[in-house]
Amino acid sequence: YDKANAGKPWPEAGGAIGSIRTDHEINAGPNAGLKKAVAMYLQPIKSQVPEISWADLIQMAGATAVEVAGGPKIPMKYGRVDGVPADPAPPPFGLPDAKPPFGGP
Repeated sequence: YDKANAGKPWPEAGGAIGSIRTDHEINAGPNAGLKKAVAMYLQPIKSQVPEISWADLIQMAGATAVEVAGGPKIPMKYGRVDGVPADPAPPPFGLPDAKPPFGGP
C-alpha cells in the first residue's frame, strides 16, 4: 500500500520490491506491528523456499490474507525482484501511524 500511495507514477513510485523488510520502512509508524509478521510468519517460508523473492512472498501473503478474511481470491503473478528504493521517502510516507497496541497513541 505504501508504494501504491506514493503519488508518483510507476516506476518512480517503486512498486512491490519487498523493501518493507528494510529498517527504514519496517520501523516506521505506519508499519508498526509488521515486523512480527515478517519475522514470525514470512521468514520461515523464505528460509524454506529461498528462491522466492521477498517482494513476491509479501504480495502472496497480502493476497492470502484478503482471501482468508473472506475477500476475493487475488490472482498472483510471480517474478518481482527485491530492491531498496534509491530515494526513500521520509517516514511516515504520508500515512498515519498504526493504532495501539502496535503504534502511537
